[in-house]
Amino acid sequence: MEKMMLAKQKEHLSELRAKSAEEHEALIRDPKDSETEASFGGRLAEKITGAIATWKFIMVQTGIIVGWTAYNILVKKSAFDPFPFILLNLFLSFQSAYTAPAIMMNQKRQAKNDQK
Repeated sequence: MEKMMLAKQKEHLSELRAKSAEEHEALIRDPKDSETEASFGGRLAEKITGAIATWKFIMVQTGIIVGWTAYNILVKKSAFDPFPFILLNLFLSFQSAYTAPAIMMNQKRQAKNDQK
């Protein structure tokens, strides 16, 4: 009787281990194995988000904006973009119109990779 119970317990333990391995397979495997090959657009979106998500980008952009506004304020009459800086607003709107979708594409791709 004891041998039978031990055999059942071993069998049950082996079933639990197999079930646990199946359930935790995603946690055990290497994350690089689950990544899908990125398309050209996906790689481009990743490069764009990688570039804009840095302090270097923020500092350079801040410098450009400050320089742009300072030059146009100081030059006054011969300024190429006088106050209210409509051309600067156009460039910043253009940048955000293309940056936001690139960020969303990259997030969507990362979410797909995380689901696998």
